[in-house]
Amino acid sequence: MQGPDSNSNWFITGSNSGSLGNITFTNMPHLCGGIQNDSFKFDSNGSLTGSINGGDGSKPIVEAANSNTWMLTRGNEGTVTGIPFRFIQNLTGKVE
Repeated sequence: MQGPDSNSNWFITGSNSGSLGNITFTNMPHLCGGIQNDSFKFDSNGSLTGSINGGDGSKPIVEAANSNTWMLTRGNEGTVTGIPFRFIQNLTGKVE
């Protein structure tokens, strides 16, 4: 699913599902941000079987609801709990 070319907040609330602004989505394993700033936030039930491509702009992933594993493979690329991401500049995990 390709996001708009404006600042956007993605909320991943289920398996391959969630919301982007006032749009809800299901069965979308791959998320791609637009040319502006995007934020990808997972709640406790959120997961993807695909990947996240941040695109241009400033892009954080927030995975604060669950314990998770981060693997950085190169600059702005890696995985969070097995979900591949690229073009992501900031990572926020759960604080215990």
